[in-house]
Amino acid sequence: MALNADEKNNVNGILGQAVQNGQNMLSELLGKAVVINVTAVDSIEAGSIGGILSGRNLVAPVELADGMGNVAMILPEAQAAIMADLMIGQDGTNPPATLEDLHLSAVTELTNQVMDSVVSSVASQVAKSMLTTPLEISVIDMDSAVIPGIDGEVLILEGDLQIGDFASG
Repeated sequence: MALNADEKNNVNGILGQAVQNGQNMLSELLGKAVVINVTAVDSIEAGSIGGILSGRNLVAPVELADGMGNVAMILPEAQAAIMADLMIGQDGTNPPATLEDLHLSAVTELTNQVMDSVVSSVASQVAKSMLTTPLEISVIDMDSAVIPGIDGEVLILEGDLQIGDFASG
């Protein structure tokens, strides 16, 4: 079931500041200017996510306490590799082709902090406590797999992420 115009406006209003907080956290952690432009907000079936985010993607899920559900940050693997390269002290110009343990560890720390920042912002706006528990981060081929723990109808926020002078994704 797609969101109607009023629902999209409400979600955009709440998530606008949260995305800004996530953008600032990314910039601080990566040491590069980061710009996130939200391009779409809608509600879709979880099984349809691969139609929007095809190919290999890093999936960083977080469980919200009190049965409030799960949220996930999903990034193209190539973009996650640039972030991981920056997090381990490199310049991002020669990121790994695939994310190995060191890179997964670095990007896990990054996504945990960003997701905490975003969820904290949403929590303060809706005046509700939202405690998070990071779940296992993984790289998933969205063309042939579903995201564990994410099912049913989901709210999806699509956007372009620009890290410094690197290509956006």
